[in-house]
Amino acid sequence: MVGVSWYEALAYCRWLEARTGRPYRLPTEAQWEKAARGSDGRGYPWGEVWDPARCNNRVGGPGRTTPVGQYPGGDSPFGAGEMVGQVWEWCQSRYR
Repeated sequence: MVGVSWYEALAYCRWLEARTGRPYRLPTEAQWEKAARGSDGRGYPWGEVWDPARCNNRVGGPGRTTPVGQYPGGDSPFGAGEMVGQVWEWCQSRYR
């Protein structure tokens, strides 16, 4: 999803929680970082060396967003994909 503000993302979480009766929220920045890079302190989901072929970026990307699954080589150790490049991700807490 692109073009959604932080407030709209929070509102969606609240709507989904009301609809399903289950708790939903945005991840904290620390949770997002762990999902993206794993728990071993690596710099990128795939390791320590930048590889523009593993994500949508200015250097190796098409200059627009792409469908999810376009860069499977960029998945994190937890299997989370599209965590680098593409678009900014909203978190519950601020980036520090």
